[in-house]
Amino acid sequence: MKLFGWRIDVVLLAFGLGLLLALGGQALYLRWQVEAPLVEELAAWDGVDEVHLETGPGGARRVRVTLGPEARLIDVYAPLTRVVEERLGGEAAVVLADGRSPELQAAWDRLGFTVQEGAATGELETMRRRVEAWAASRGLASQLFVDDQYIYVTLRDQEHYLHEVIRRQDGAGGVPGRGKGEGG
Repeated sequence: MKLFGWRIDVVLLAFGLGLLLALGGQALYLRWQVEAPLVEELAAWDGVDEVHLETGPGGARRVRVTLGPEARLIDVYAPLTRVVEERLGGEAAVVLADGRSPELQAAWDRLGFTVQEGAATGELETMRRRVEAWAASRGLASQLFVDDQYIYVTLRDQEHYLHEVIRRQDGAGGVPGRGKGEGG
């Protein structure tokens, strides 16, 4: 069968091959010109141990970053999220991986309320004192940092470490969310 003098099967085959070539070229470009250089750059940063790109539910891009126990979150997290957003777009999420133990997770489950309360009320100094005193009473080392967007928390025991990033209260009175660390 012909349409305007062209065989329909040849037209459909050419269209399919062209579409496949365009989509494959786009995927290769994204992989070798955007993603690979991003992973290489981030892996070279001080405090960053590993970087992996993942595709989450619904095709959302996630950058899983494993930070070392001595990493200063305030120096790494905000610049890292800026670079990821510039290269992969604002929909990409940074997920922190760490070396948490069940004991450190239980400690965070307890301290998370104090940190969220500090983020919501703005009583950051009171929050810092309470977190440091509670952690020290259980033999944990703690680091807390604050900037205009986040509260950064690191807890360490002899063998394990936990990193958490909590978004501070926004101007509308709501707490917009948090960057969650995960066990690595």
